[in-house]
Amino acid sequence: MNDKLQALCQLQIVDTKIRNLEMEKQRLPSALAAEQRKLSAATATLAEKAKEAQTAQREVDRKDLDVRSLEVDINKLKTQLLAIQTNREYTALLTEIRTKETDKSKIEDEVFAAMSKVDEFKSECKRLTAEVEAEKAKLDAQTRTIEGAVREVEAKLRQEYAEREHILGKADKNALIVYERLLKKQDGVAIAAVKEEVVDGQDRYTCLGCNMNVTSQTVNRLMSTTELVHCHSCGRILYLEGG
Repeated sequence: MNDKLQALCQLQIVDTKIRNLEMEKQRLPSALAAEQRKLSAATATLAEKAKEAQTAQREVDRKDLDVRSLEVDINKLKTQLLAIQTNREYTALLTEIRTKETDKSKIEDEVFAAMSKVDEFKSECKRLTAEVEAEKAKLDAQTRTIEGAVREVEAKLRQEYAEREHILGKADKNALIVYERLLKKQDGVAIAAVKEEVVDGQDRYTCLGCNMNVTSQTVNRLMSTTELVHCHSCGRILYLEGG
């Protein structure tokens, strides 16, 4: 392998590492997305339950006021009862007292049921609060881990970019122009090896970039020229595997 091609092969190795590291750097933060969704869902559920608890508590407070209001009315009526002089008025007032006491008893039952509901909501809120805190702790731990991993990737990237600059300094400039063009066109792989194998007693050559056949004439050119030789199918720069 001539120096021109060797420099490009070294560059391809480094560029592949850089590409993989850049992809890893982008992928790492996305790993937090699932935990962030869990935390958001738990927080939203907690907020909804807290809202329901507040609504239920307001209902308890309202009914409690109704009970107090009825108690006041009943006490007033009982006081009036002492001053009643006729049986008819006494019976009418007593009926009114009993009606209000029935209403009061009904509302007290509703208050008890509503208070039980409030207790359920508060218990659920307590459980959800613990769940939210656990998800926060888990997310914080994962964030620290991923931030550390990103720093490691960035350190490796700095090393690879420095190595790339070193290789660029000794590479053929015209060959670099071709290489960079192919790197963009061929999804980050500008160079491909030619694999030799024997099929039915005959030598067969394959471009490992596109898995298409390479002619013997192309292989002869690879062995005899210092110029870049391209695959006729995918256009990548070729080199002999193990060469």
